[in-house]
Amino acid sequence: MKHLVILGAGTGGTLLANRLVHSLPSDWKTTVVDPSLEHLYQPGLLFLPFRAHDESKMLRPRGPTLSSDVTWLQ
Repeated sequence: MKHLVILGAGTGGTLLANRLVHSLPSDWKTTVVDPSLEHLYQPGLLFLPFRAHDESKMLRPRGPTLSSDVTWLQ
């Protein structure tokens, strides 16, 4: 079995893991390593100075942001 490890589950790491887990051959396992319990949608920070977004809406629990086929190590 081959193992893909992604360090960091920011927007890029989460997107990469969720896409690759479905396109890699079945003998691959995908794991994301990130210590945070919450995912911060960082591109949304651009709009905070203009009061266009509520900061609390940019935070989500980490687990649901990753596919159930991705292993998350905290």
